[in-house]
Amino acid sequence: MPFKSAGALSKFSAKEIEQLFNSITLKFRNVGLEILLAPRSLDYGRLLLSVSRRTGNAPQRNRFKRRIKALFYEFKLFNLKFDWIVLAKSKVALRHDFSVLQKTISDVQNSI
Repeated sequence: MPFKSAGALSKFSAKEIEQLFNSITLKFRNVGLEILLAPRSLDYGRLLLSVSRRTGNAPQRNRFKRRIKALFYEFKLFNLKFDWIVLAKSKVALRHDFSVLQKTISDVQNSI
């Protein structure tokens, strides 16, 4: 693995986040969900998750984050040449079944 720990896959400084949003190259949208891709800045791709409090309570938001992280590892998206930004825009995003999230991530990966 090119990274030191699993936690390194989702650590960004404020400056890195700003640069990440300024370098977005691809955008994908699903109901209540937005996936943005930017060229990676390190030797491995990273994942930035943003889930607003308006989308649901803490257990719902945490379950969504765990599912997205699990898919990031399952599909080995850290090997791709992109940093991923996943934004949950509404309550609908948190209600997606794991299989729907899996299909969405797979579709994005296949369209790169």
